Amino acid sequence: MWTISAIIAATVVIFGSASSVADHAKAGPAGLADLGMFRVTATQTTSDAHACGLDLRRILPRLRNDLVAGGMQARAEADAMVTLTIITAHDAKREVCATSPMLGVYRKISYFDDDAGWLRTGHIALWQKGTGVVSGMADHPSAVAGAVDRLAETLLKNWRSAKNKASANK
Repeated sequence: MWTISAIIAATVVIFGSASSVADHAKAGPAGLADLGMFRVTATQTTSDAHACGLDLRRILPRLRNDLVAGGMQARAEADAMVTLTIITAHDAKREVCATSPMLGVYRKISYFDDDAGWLRTGHIALWQKGTGVVSGMADHPSAVAGAVDRLAETLLKNWRSAKNKASANK
């Protein structure tokens, strides 16, 4: 079980690492500017997420629609993934929920592994951001939806900015 203090600590760690990940995403062939098509995925949620009324079947389509409305192209077969992670803790005595939603963009790449002596394929992080939400149980689904909406807006803003910078440098 995640405690509320663990959720807050995880949020601090996420915020602390997000800027360095974004800095690395600015340049190179695997940059955010080159993101074409994507698919929306999610990591497994905690059992407390269900107790707090969170349902990925409602959150993911909304996220996908927000990104498509913002100009990104969603395709089920895309190599790039926009992945939502939601870690939730529930304090039943106080009827309070705390959630750390994180949004990440990952691209599939292939590279030659000198140590292994062959070609490997894996995903690299192009962009990551996270936030934290603490609210009463009844308000928690809408509070988390709002946080995910803000993360999507930030992703779209950063994606457009990276595309504009890449266009200006050509």
